[in-house]
Amino acid sequence: MLENKIKIIPIEQPFLRILSNYIFKKFQDQFPDLSHILIIFPNQRNKLYFRRYLLEVSANKGFIPPTMKTISELTEEIYELLGGKKGMVLNSIERNFILKKVVDSLKVEFWQDLPFLRFISVGNRLLQFFDELSKERITLESIEQHVVSGHYPERYVKNELSIIKTVYTEYRKNLNKQGYSDDMDKFDAIDTHFHSSMLKKLNEYEYIAFAGLVATTTIENRIIEKILTDLPAELILHTCRSGIASMNTTDKPFYQHYKLLSALGVHNAEAIAVLNGQHADPPVIYIKRTESQSHEMLHFTNVITTIKKRYEPHHIAIIVTNEDTVYSITEALTGAGIPYNLSTGFPLSHSILYSFLSQLKEVIETKHHYKTFLAFIKHPLLKNAVIDLNALRPLIYRLEKSMVNNNFNYFEPKDYTDGTLMPLIHVITDCLDICTAHVPMNEYVDNIVKMLNTLLSYNKELIEKNSPDINEFFDRLINLSKLRIEKETTDTGIKTLDFILHMLRDGTYHVRGYPMKGVQVIGLLEARNLDFDCIILPSMNEGIFPKKSEKDLFINQAVRRQTQLPYDKERENLFYYYFTEFIHGKKEVFISYVLEEKRDIRSRFVDFLVDEGVQVDEKKISLIGSSLSLTKREVKKSKAILHSLYRWVTSRGLSPTALKDYKQCSYRFYLKYLMNIQEPQQIIEEAGPAEWGIIVHEALKNFYKYDFPDGVTEEDFGRAQVFLHGRATKAVEHTLAKTPKGITFLDFALYKRRLNEFLRYEIERFKNGFMIDKEKLEKRLKYEITLTNRKIRLYGYTDRVDIINNTYYILDYKSSVPQKKYYEIGSEFVEFQLPLYALIVSNGDFEKISGMAYYVISNTTDITAIVEEDGINQYLHDFREQMLLPTIREILNPVQNFHQTGDTDQCQFCAYTHLCGVKNV
Repeated sequence: MLENKIKIIPIEQPFLRILSNYIFKKFQDQFPDLSHILIIFPNQRNKLYFRRYLLEVSANKGFIPPTMKTISELTEEIYELLGGKKGMVLNSIERNFILKKVVDSLKVEFWQDLPFLRFISVGNRLLQFFDELSKERITLESIEQHVVSGHYPERYVKNELSIIKTVYTEYRKNLNKQGYSDDMDKFDAIDTHFHSSMLKKLNEYEYIAFAGLVATTTIENRIIEKILTDLPAELILHTCRSGIASMNTTDKPFYQHYKLLSALGVHNAEAIAVLNGQHADPPVIYIKRTESQSHEMLHFTNVITTIKKRYEPHHIAIIVTNEDTVYSITEALTGAGIPYNLSTGFPLSHSILYSFLSQLKEVIETKHHYKTFLAFIKHPLLKNAVIDLNALRPLIYRLEKSMVNNNFNYFEPKDYTDGTLMPLIHVITDCLDICTAHVPMNEYVDNIVKMLNTLLSYNKELIEKNSPDINEFFDRLINLSKLRIEKETTDTGIKTLDFILHMLRDGTYHVRGYPMKGVQVIGLLEARNLDFDCIILPSMNEGIFPKKSEKDLFINQAVRRQTQLPYDKERENLFYYYFTEFIHGKKEVFISYVLEEKRDIRSRFVDFLVDEGVQVDEKKISLIGSSLSLTKREVKKSKAILHSLYRWVTSRGLSPTALKDYKQCSYRFYLKYLMNIQEPQQIIEEAGPAEWGIIVHEALKNFYKYDFPDGVTEEDFGRAQVFLHGRATKAVEHTLAKTPKGITFLDFALYKRRLNEFLRYEIERFKNGFMIDKEKLEKRLKYEITLTNRKIRLYGYTDRVDIINNTYYILDYKSSVPQKKYYEIGSEFVEFQLPLYALIVSNGDFEKISGMAYYVISNTTDITAIVEEDGINQYLHDFREQMLLPTIREILNPVQNFHQTGDTDQCQFCAYTHLCGVKNV
């Protein structure tokens, strides 16, 4: 009876510690050599911790530990004992190539002729389905029988299931024809040939223990049953102390163990011996609701900061329920200064080599567009490279400046003949040539490896760091060159690079760490059976824990259940077991979930705890005092700053734009004018209102300066139209990218019509006696006022000043008129341009000003005065006394700090938001 060969360690007891005590007591007479004992665990991490606990309980400084394997390693070993050739087993990529060839040859609807990278998502799921059938010893014929007897739609029986059977048969034929095997062969061999006579190899062990297994497959169950029956072996489960017989439905946490014992023919579970340890008090459980992932990260760093005072750091574990949060978790821990050991892996897509190839692919796919290209050349592998003692960094910034200044929105090597840029140009072109080469897969990969090694040789500091991601990346990349696939089945050129990145992106790399040092950041499956004083379970939302079941493409859940294949409820039940195991045997458990629209509701397992009386902390997390709080930027006027400020306003001077910047955000004024941080130059491919405004300004300035300085008459209209369109064309070429987007030319046609309308309006204006003051046309005009015993310089470039009856009429070209509140004298005034130009042009004699207006050039042409003619004198007086002078006094006030605006509307088009932490404006 197998009941005598099974033991239970109660779920509330620390599994590996109790197991180590049990093994030590059972074999203490044979210490220090326990190599004749074999222990089978579900994962690698169990081996490490068990060895540590065994060392503690034995109180020996050294011993030869038991032989330890995972259940999958044991399966592989048995397959090799049966004559299976491990080297002939294809990996999933190689299998997919064969499967795709079969699907294409059978002309399967929806799947045929798909690009490989689109096919592989379907291919992987189909192969997993075939493997699952083999592991569970279910045939497609038996599924077909259930489907027929279950009266499922005829289309499914005759078409879909039939197609799957045909694909399966042809796939197996192709695989065998090429002399290869796969996991299905392995499972078939074990099921057919594994019997008592094959246990000779395992007879060398005096004792075999299967420890901590759950959710085993039919093949694994047969291996376990055979070894338990014929060898000195035991099955040790981490489960409920009693009542397994009642765990026969998927809404019970130990259903998986009920199913395992049933598969082994064990029906008297109450007769199973229990291995007891010391009494364990139930854990103290805390549940926290958070508003976002950022709040959740802050929450658990605060928790760890508190609990590390009462637990050793390595006795605290953060169990990663959502792999996408690994980076956020480790960054939060690093930011809080909390040491950690990461036993789960970082995505390989975070590797510096992966990001380099990914950005290079984007450059090629966008035909060297400047946005992707400039991002690429600033990649650390290039930016930090040093070739023959010459750094590439200065060349990169020179190349960027050259592209922006020349409005080159696509990189072309022929545009750069400057010899000093050649080292950089050569590196870039070599990378582009290698990645676009049409060569066989193995040669392509070899060339990529050489290219990356060359770039690494230019980065000595990176080599010295010996980053684990680089080694893992190269290992996986080189493996791709060894794929056993037919040459004609692979793409070439950039498609090969796309294939490489796709194959590598789901891989992981491990950062070096010590399991007995620092907070343990550990994956869900690795955490099984491990003993911690305190655990943290973040992201406890439905869809994450339990993980959302994917829709089965091939058979529905009812058929799965009838044919004894694992179905959705069983998969979800497995998470119930994990959850039950995680929270038992601990002193404290901290659970959190995120309540936001894009997340699913909190996990059902949280609801179970709430039903048992555990309270949920729903208080909002304050960011005040945390690294996540964003304080408003503020700068005090130190002596050095005041010195720069005084020198600047007395020499360079204040322009209308500077005054407007100060009124809208004095911190922007500080960054732009005193720190001299220039707004980033851009290559404009598609003109918006601001760019069309620049184009119109430049066209009109040159039109009146060089072509028609004396104005336009009716007789000049045709000729003036040609000249103005020509000036506008040159302004477009000067302002926009070398190759602007096609819509630009449609917009340009619209603006030409607007300029024609403007010319007609101008003819009437000149008829009425207005003349352009050619001396002031877009020229720098200056004016000085004395304030706080200093001569303050004011300056600006007028769009246009007209003369009428020996007075000045100040004009400002606009596409639309600003809101009245911005140019009326009052608290919201910011439009300094027209009144300041009037002050400068008139030299303070307001009688010389007959008008100030916005000249609107849009669908219609119009002139909008900001004040009536009889109110000009008073307006300008109020402007000077109430707006201009108080603003300058405030700028110069030594105790008035420069501070960030609280009005985010002012941030919408600001070029400095990245320096203020302002987002989503």
